[in-house]
Amino acid sequence: MKEEDFSVIKVNARQELKNVYDIRYSGDYWNCWEDKNYKTEKEFFSDERKRDNLGIVLAFRDKDCNTIGALRFIKVGQGNTLTEKIMKEQGIECPNLENSWEGGRLILDEKNRNQQNMLYFVSLALKWLVGNTNANYVFAHCPEALGRVYKKFGFKIIGGSLKIPCYKKKYVVIFGDVLQIVSIIENIKFNLSKS
Repeated sequence: MKEEDFSVIKVNARQELKNVYDIRYSGDYWNCWEDKNYKTEKEFFSDERKRDNLGIVLAFRDKDCNTIGALRFIKVGQGNTLTEKIMKEQGIECPNLENSWEGGRLILDEKNRNQQNMLYFVSLALKWLVGNTNANYVFAHCPEALGRVYKKFGFKIIGGSLKIPCYKKKYVVIFGDVLQIVSIIENIKFNLSKS
């Protein structure tokens, strides 16, 4: 697999969003909605659709135009992002909200789900964000081990060892200057492979 075999597109059409949902909600990955303060599964999915509509959903495609993953960006500052909610609940100070975005809901299909591929697709999404928005900063929450990996790309850990309902692993909140991060990842050669 080569980097040029993949692309990222902004999801506009309902069918393309359905392809993202098929990957996002496959298996038992998100079958723990009841642990996330939702009364019903329907309420959980309604909230997810609301966040998708507020943000930008990017789909990752292979050379045959098959959707193999996705990531969602939402503008920070209105309290609509899960990372903002986590930061508020954990008492984590926000370094800078001006033109900040949350990156979240990263998912890859099972064939492409490994750390190198994940980092490559995050880099594609961040490059898209820089080229298509006025983003200055990006926030996210992720497992502690990935937080350490993201530090190599210029992210800072601003809240760590967080226990979040429904997640078995400890999580961290990361923050970074998106232009600085993109300049670092421009020089990385990714070793892409099927899982």
